[in-house]
Amino acid sequence: MLRPISLAILGIASGFGSAHAEGWRLSTSASVQMIVSDNINFSPVAPASDVLTEVTPTVDLRRSSPRLKLNANYSPRMMYYADDTFPSRIANNMSANGSFEVVDDLFFLDAKASQTQRRRSVFNAQPNLLNSTLGDSTETRVFSLSPSMRGTVRLGDIATWKSSYTIARSESSRREGALTTRTFSGTLQGAPATLSWKGVLSSRVTDSGNANNSERESIVGSLIYKPDVQIELTGRYGYEKSTIGNRRDGATYGGGLDWRPSQRTALSLDYDERPYGSTANYKLSHRLPRTAFNAAYTRNIVSRIDTLLEGSGLEDLYETLAFVEPYASIADPEERRDAIRADALAGRIPGYGSLDSPILTDREYRRSRWSLGVVHTGARNTLSFTMYQSTNDSGIGSGGGSLTGDFAEASVIVQKGWTIGLSHRLSPVSSLNFSLNSFDTSGRVTARTTTERNVFNATYSTALGAYTSGSIGLRMMRGTVAAGDVDENALIATVSTRFF
Repeated sequence: MLRPISLAILGIASGFGSAHAEGWRLSTSASVQMIVSDNINFSPVAPASDVLTEVTPTVDLRRSSPRLKLNANYSPRMMYYADDTFPSRIANNMSANGSFEVVDDLFFLDAKASQTQRRRSVFNAQPNLLNSTLGDSTETRVFSLSPSMRGTVRLGDIATWKSSYTIARSESSRREGALTTRTFSGTLQGAPATLSWKGVLSSRVTDSGNANNSERESIVGSLIYKPDVQIELTGRYGYEKSTIGNRRDGATYGGGLDWRPSQRTALSLDYDERPYGSTANYKLSHRLPRTAFNAAYTRNIVSRIDTLLEGSGLEDLYETLAFVEPYASIADPEERRDAIRADALAGRIPGYGSLDSPILTDREYRRSRWSLGVVHTGARNTLSFTMYQSTNDSGIGSGGGSLTGDFAEASVIVQKGWTIGLSHRLSPVSSLNFSLNSFDTSGRVTARTTTERNVFNATYSTALGAYTSGSIGLRMMRGTVAAGDVDENALIATVSTRFF
């Protein structure tokens, strides 16, 4: 299903012809990683030593023009186990994001697609996704296609309108099956003024192969008060119909505050009461010359499509690192996010890997999540700290069908953890990176299920040439699962090069 979407994105891009060839940017790279582990299968009862060799070529295609923005990446991981603990295999990882202005200032087309490898269960002992050595993984695929129309109502230019329709689908190689969402949103907003207004009509239908379906429809009006450029107050009231939990229809109301007293500080608060419960979105960020803080809390109804498209866990990094160098000087927000994501996946951000994995299920559910983050950059050192907790409740979400995927093991799943990272620059081309992560997952059906993982990483990295870098490091892990304790020590060496 993802291949046609990816080809469609590239097909849209190729339609511009050779006249725009100078706007394209194609880059290729490759990395070779060797992991020598005394417990490559992370087993509490039958640990197996093995040497895993990974070869990962990467092709990255980008385009940025007034009408087209495209970012496509393909990175297959070829894994070879010397002692055949697991069969050697290829793990496909692909992502593509495209935005095309079909008709000037009127009709737009956005598309996203990704294919990644995930843990089969949030309760296993695998320490992270960067150095994934388990053969017991699952492949997830997700795409979304969003045509939208935007324009100005020609009644003295008193209002702007926007409408969009998004179809998204996620598939998995595991038993939870396919999930499809269809979302419509239409917005009519008054012209900017001290006192303005907005009306929103929205609907969302979620279909599952296991009958975990849900529907939501709402119409909401808002009054917006903006006394100056620093503060905005919003009051909302409307009506919503839904099948979340049991069918519930009724009023929805809430309010919001957006306060930006300076370029260094931002606070946003949104809270709504809905027929099936409350939702919230709170964010606070502040930065000093060398230190950045952020805190966030969200409570919403989500599905695995939402968490896979948003890149669960990476949001903490974006919020923490967006205002510090080398990322703060990247003007385009999407390019800034791409740079942070690339450094995270390449292991250049100490501590990344302890972030929670998305819940794999075919139903909508309520997720309540808070996170705290701080990063301090010095002349030669970067110190970071992140803490989070996520509570995922299947009882408030799609009705009908049976619990599948991770919720088959526990109807309420709590994920929490913290990570401390230190990067010390030894020279302009070399550094030492240390991280300590602690995180666990717990839940209950008939008995309590808990998985704990503590991971220490120490890595030395250096440039080996103008386009080549290398690293060597130690990983020590101690985990606790239902079957007992899991210990692992691993030596990890990596060489990466960029061709053009």
